[in-house]
Amino acid sequence: MCLFAVAQVAYAWAFGMSPLRPRVGLSASLVAVAAYLSVFPRANSVLMRYVGLVYTTLIFVMFWRAIARVRFEKSLGGCTSLAGAVGAALFVVSDFCIAVNKFVTPLPHANAVIMSTYYGAQLGIAFSVLDSQLDRVVSLSAKGSDDDAQKGLLKNGNGFPGKRVCAH
Repeated sequence: MCLFAVAQVAYAWAFGMSPLRPRVGLSASLVAVAAYLSVFPRANSVLMRYVGLVYTTLIFVMFWRAIARVRFEKSLGGCTSLAGAVGAALFVVSDFCIAVNKFVTPLPHANAVIMSTYYGAQLGIAFSVLDSQLDRVVSLSAKGSDDDAQKGLLKNGNGFPGKRVCAH
């Protein structure tokens, strides 16, 4: 659990603190309190209750930071920030299922549910880094010559020829 806690800190750090969006943080904290209270008071040791509290706090901070950066716009950046938020939500679901399965009641098909949501979480979080990389490509392309535009680099505003990847 310690390594997953470190991962949550790293994800939250990577998602950044801008924009802050405190209302989103408050909403996430209310869900975190409900999640914690529904699972960890049933833990069989006081130490596990405290560890659960710390981990719940960390994963919901990561969730808040992922949701806070969602942009609803017609660009790849909007799509990838949404992928990060979905990934963060799936991570919460995966870890909540682990906790329920361990401390509350055995879940049917627990392994399949936990692993599919975990891998979906990793995929969404991995996609979330594309916007910063593609913003850089677009920025460099925009500074390039007219030859770059003729080659189709600026054809649709996201640095790739053809249709937008995530149009709304």
